[in-house]
Amino acid sequence: MLKQLFELIRSVFLLTNDVQENRKQIESVRRDLAEVEDKLHQLALLLQHERNEREKLALQLENTLLRFERRLPPPRSSRG
Repeated sequence: MLKQLFELIRSVFLLTNDVQENRKQIESVRRDLAEVEDKLHQLALLLQHERNEREKLALQLENTLLRFERRLPPPRSSRG
């Protein structure tokens, strides 16, 4: 009977230690996850910025081409 009680107390003690270790690991995983979320958010912002820059460059190119077209002489009419 005493041996069973000792084993029960030992099991409770070991389980308590396991639970504490699991809680520490969970906190570590939560911190890691928060870091990953932050990095993903930064990446999303960077991608949005780059997309905006590409659109801006495309519009600048289009404007330059339109200005260049206006400087060209009008096409000659072909009479045949």
